[in-house]
Amino acid sequence: MKTLLALLLLTLVSSSALADDLVDAKAAFATLIQYQKTDDERSPDLFSKDCVITYTRSDGTNEKTTEVPTEVFINGMKKAIAQKKGSQEIHENVKYAQEAGGIRVTADVRRPTPSGSGLLSVLYRRDSDGVLRIHDFRATMYVNK
Repeated sequence: MKTLLALLLLTLVSSSALADDLVDAKAAFATLIQYQKTDDERSPDLFSKDCVITYTRSDGTNEKTTEVPTEVFINGMKKAIAQKKGSQEIHENVKYAQEAGGIRVTADVRRPTPSGSGLLSVLYRRDSDGVLRIHDFRATMYVNK
């Protein structure tokens, strides 16, 4: 009986933690979008130090995928923020899903350019300090042939 009670309690605590992570991931994604629009200098803090960043360019037939080192990505982000142009991207069809490694957020992305559509996928996971950060960032941009 004690084992069953302990197992039930553990299940409830785990479910509560997952629900908290989902709520926190929704807030974290909203923060990411807001920071992109306003060129907020705190943007790099949203990414883990060992985040995997992957960009894919696709023309519908061919794809080229590039993995960008975290440090290079963060430095590029800082340079873009300094230009103060802000992002005009629109994120649609945003979905949140629990994965073994955290909360995966996916979205369709529209940009105000002729070939401005794409996909975004980010994985949020808590760092050792308990802060929910992006650990996997994947962006796909569809370009004209």
